[in-house]
Amino acid sequence: MEKSNGLAHWYQLNYEKFFKENYDKSVYNDSKNEILTRDECDQHNITLPNAESSYNFYTIAASSLYSGLDMNVVFYYQLYMNDSLLDPLDTLTRDDIINPANNIVVDFFNKNVDENPLTATNAFCALHDGLDAADTRRFAINQFNSGSNCNPTPKYFAPDTTLPANDARNLNCGSSRCIKIAKSKEKYGAVQNDAPAAQGAPIHQRNNAEAMNDAGWYIQEGNYEKFLHQINPVINNQSLSDPNNTTSIGYGNKIFNDANTSDTDYNNLIFGRFARGFDVDDGKNAFYFDIDDTFLKSAVKCGNQNASSGIIKVTYLDSGEAKWQLFYDGLKTDGGFVLSSFPTVTNGNTDTWKTQQFTISCSARFKNGCGYHSDFFIKGMNNRNGIFAMVEFKTEKDSQDTANNSDDKNAALIITPNPSTNYFSVKLDNDAAMESIQIYNLIGQKVLNKYIGNNIA
Repeated sequence: MEKSNGLAHWYQLNYEKFFKENYDKSVYNDSKNEILTRDECDQHNITLPNAESSYNFYTIAASSLYSGLDMNVVFYYQLYMNDSLLDPLDTLTRDDIINPANNIVVDFFNKNVDENPLTATNAFCALHDGLDAADTRRFAINQFNSGSNCNPTPKYFAPDTTLPANDARNLNCGSSRCIKIAKSKEKYGAVQNDAPAAQGAPIHQRNNAEAMNDAGWYIQEGNYEKFLHQINPVINNQSLSDPNNTTSIGYGNKIFNDANTSDTDYNNLIFGRFARGFDVDDGKNAFYFDIDDTFLKSAVKCGNQNASSGIIKVTYLDSGEAKWQLFYDGLKTDGGFVLSSFPTVTNGNTDTWKTQQFTISCSARFKNGCGYHSDFFIKGMNNRNGIFAMVEFKTEKDSQDTANNSDDKNAALIITPNPSTNYFSVKLDNDAAMESIQIYNLIGQKVLNKYIGNNIA
């Protein structure tokens, strides 16, 4: 077991990308793949407003699952409310009363923690657009720098607390750059309330931050996801006005009070810290999703046509009278492809986060037959900009198929020649069969999606 070096202390820490990289190196360099990682949610020593809120707890869970945490040890009073350990006069509330919204987040983490796609039954994509100050392609130096050389400062810069946090006398080049970046996304909800906290290594940052920021250094730009990938949220194309938002736009801080006392999903307490939405005026009106092929491989099939079933959940902001529809890669009676869909959803104007469930029973093919080689997609059906927080997929797994393929996860890939410019071969070292191979480039584009059916591609 190893500790993950600060990943889940709170959201959103600098150097988030490095946490993911370090985890991957530790796990994939271990031939037995027996490493367990954990971290703790210990927000007790900071004065960050709303640090213990359920929506921050959710963002911690989503980012931790994406980065590979097996366990997230949460401090007792982070989960429980009106606890007598904190308030000796509170004798009426039992010590095991958990905040209902936090309980939902705990369930979300636990049901998605399985790292093996052959045995996992849940997949998710938490929609997110991080503002990484280290990305000079997206945020050009000549546009966002206030000096010639802006870099993160590992040592936290202690500001003069007698001045406003964002006072120019409290800023260095790096924190000024972060302010300009957040300002450029202000209309989508970005804030930079404590710019000096955009500097510093994670623990320094955690201990000193006094307000929430959206721009930081080396933070994850794209979605937090597991076995469910949004296609082309980010693409390297300098002709685009914003290369990190090609099919949708990132939003932040769409947070609303939950005034409905009869509400049982507590969505308004959980979602809204980050999201993505349509930008109809710029031609961005659809989200395309690819379900991991290995995840689908062990899913229970039904009917004579080897059909797939599953439940897709879409969490969206009920606002702006946007209309949208869910389409999926359906199965014809002859085994071919048909574009299947559910009835159009019409948003109201309640400013409430809602979750819509779509049940697919023995009618899906899921062979990347939809646009951009996706398995399903969400498309806007009018000129309004719908906003979405999370998409989930759940299916049942075939225990026999899972057992037969349980050793596949320990097989190493043999790639020759490596590096390669024109061609290469891929083989598993234990001669296990491969059904498919997918290759993504460094910016998240799928550059190869091939069905194989034998041992060598």
